[in-house]
Amino acid sequence: RQMCIRDSAYTDEQTVMPSARADYQGFASLEMLYHEASHTTVTGPLEEAISARMKAAGRNDDSDLWHVVQFYTVGAVTRDVLARHGEPGYVPYADKRGLYTSYWAPFMRAVNSVWLGHMAGKVDLQEAAKEMVETLPAR
Repeated sequence: RQMCIRDSAYTDEQTVMPSARADYQGFASLEMLYHEASHTTVTGPLEEAISARMKAAGRNDDSDLWHVVQFYTVGAVTRDVLARHGEPGYVPYADKRGLYTSYWAPFMRAVNSVWLGHMAGKVDLQEAAKEMVETLPAR
């Protein structure tokens, strides 16, 4: 079972998302539904690639890097698609919650310096995973 922040939404055989949460209202519900659905399709290869690179680098720390990348990607895609369809100004969930400047701040150098290249189609997944792990601060 894949879980998100504080077990508030999760995906196993189905996606479960609370409809009454204030931070899941409006277009945030679209982003979170997309986030949860991506656990069933793209998260596996991403998590495997990062895990393999962590192991190859001799790191055994429990990294949230794959989840940060997932949140970042889904948030950016949601924001960009909404803007293209006449809804500019959407602020992704993790940005609104300040996760990139607090809890996930150590991962943002890897995301900004490497993952954006992957999102632009310039770096393949395996190379992106390798470079992101190399960019992580030592634990």
